[in-house]
Amino acid sequence: MRCLVPLLLLLPAAALADPFDDFRIPEHRVFSWNGSLSASGGHLERGSPYLEMQDGGGQGSLGTTASWLYDSDPRLTVFSLDAKVGGNRYGADLTDQDYTQTRRSRALSEQWTLSLRDRHYPWSAPLGLEFAIVTNGTYGQAWNKDQWSRPLGPGMSEDRRESDHTEQYDYRVIGGATLGAGRVRDATAVYDVSVLEDRLRHRGVLRGPLAVETRQRLAALIYHSSSYDLVLDRPGRWFWEDLIDILKRDDSYAETWDPAAALRVLEPYFGPNGLPASSFFPQSPVARQRGWFVGVASQAAYYATVHHDASSFFLQQTVNDTLQPPITYESATSGSSDGTLILVGPQLEWHRPLGLHWQADAFTSQMFPTRGKGGMSSRSSAWLYWLVTDRWLASLNGTHELTLARAESGTFANAAWAVRFGGSLSWFLENHLLLTVLAGTTQQDDLGGFGRDYSASLSLGYRFAGRLENPGLTGPIRVP
Repeated sequence: MRCLVPLLLLLPAAALADPFDDFRIPEHRVFSWNGSLSASGGHLERGSPYLEMQDGGGQGSLGTTASWLYDSDPRLTVFSLDAKVGGNRYGADLTDQDYTQTRRSRALSEQWTLSLRDRHYPWSAPLGLEFAIVTNGTYGQAWNKDQWSRPLGPGMSEDRRESDHTEQYDYRVIGGATLGAGRVRDATAVYDVSVLEDRLRHRGVLRGPLAVETRQRLAALIYHSSSYDLVLDRPGRWFWEDLIDILKRDDSYAETWDPAAALRVLEPYFGPNGLPASSFFPQSPVARQRGWFVGVASQAAYYATVHHDASSFFLQQTVNDTLQPPITYESATSGSSDGTLILVGPQLEWHRPLGLHWQADAFTSQMFPTRGKGGMSSRSSAWLYWLVTDRWLASLNGTHELTLARAESGTFANAAWAVRFGGSLSWFLENHLLLTVLAGTTQQDDLGGFGRDYSASLSLGYRFAGRLENPGLTGPIRVP
C-alpha cells in the first residue's frame, strides 16, 4: 500500500472528472448466418524400372455458423451456433519386383457448438442476473486398412492384412449464473471519440469542440463497429459513411476532409504499426471499463466421452509353394467416462477510468466446490494503465492465486499458490525511437515444488537519420 500512495499522487487532477460516467450502451440488434463449403484433392504417380508408386486422396468439409445479438443498457442476449462436417480419404500403392503394399484410410468428423448468454437488469436499481450455457460435441470415425505381400527367403513369402476402426464421441455442457449488485460497462468508445475529435481538430476538419449530442452518437456508432465487421464483407465503407454523416450534422464540421486527415484518423493509437487490426478504425490498446459489481456466481460443468475401437489381423505364409495355416485375431474395446463439477462463491470486480489517460481494474473470485472433500479456489488480480496516445503506454499488474484442499486429517492446507507481479513501459517517438521495457516476477508452490523466477527485457529501436527525395514531385524529407 505504501508503494501505491506516491503513484496515486501522480495522477492528474483531471482524473476527478470522469467523462466515462454518462456512457450508456446503445440498443442494437445483429443477425448473421453463413455457410461454407471446401474440397481439395491430389494424385501422385512415380515409376522406375524397379519401383512403382502412386498415392492420392481428397478431403472436404461443409459448415454453417449463425449468431444473433441483442444489446442494450438493461439487457444483453447472445446466441450462436457453429456446426461442421468433414471427411477425408487416402490411398497408396507401392510395388517393386518382390514387394507390394496397399494402404487405404478414410475419416469422418462432426463438430457442433451451441451457446447462449443473457444478462438482465430488470429494475432501476443496479441489481442484475446473468446466466450462460455452452454445449459442444465432437463425433469422429476412422477406418484404416493395410496389406503387405513380401518374400521372406528362398521358397518363403508372407501375406499380411491389418484393419482397424475407431469411433469416439465427446460432449460437454458448461453453464454459469451470477446474481449481484452493481454494473460494469465497456466505455472504450468514449476514449475513441476523444482521440478522433483531437485528430480531426488538428487536421482542421473540425473548427471547434463537438457538441455533446454528436459525441454520444459517435460513441454509440463506435460501440457498434464490431457488428459491421460481423455482417459485412467491406465494413469500413459502410462504417465511415455513417461516421461522416454524423460529423456533418455538427456545427463544428469544416468540410475540409482530405486523404491526409483520413489516414491520420486511421493510425493506431500507439507504435509504428500500419493500419488498425479491424482495417477500418483504430482500437484502444487499453479497455476502458467503468463500474463495479459484487455478487454470487455459480459454475457447473458436465463432460462425457464414449470410445470404441475394433481391429483385425491376418497373417499367412507360403513355404515351398505350400500355404501354411493362417494366424488371425480380432479385438474390440469400448469405454466411457463422465464427470460433473459444480462451484459456488462470491466475486467482486471494480473498474474505473481515472481521466482520459489512466485506467484501474481489479477482480477477485472465491469459488467453493459443492462435492468432494471440500476446498477453495481463489484468484485476485489488479491492473493500472497509463496511455498517452502516440507517445506513452505503461502498465502495472499483480495476481494472487490460492487453492485449498482438505487433507485426510480433515484440516485444510495449501494445495497450490502463486503470486505474480509485472509491468511494462513503452515510449514511441515518431520517426526516431521505440523503447520498451518489461519486468516481472513469479513465485509459486504446487505439487512440483516451490519456484521463483524473475524476468526483464529491454527493446530499443532508433533511427539515427533518414532522407527521402522525390525530384520534381515533393521537397526533400529528412529525419531528423
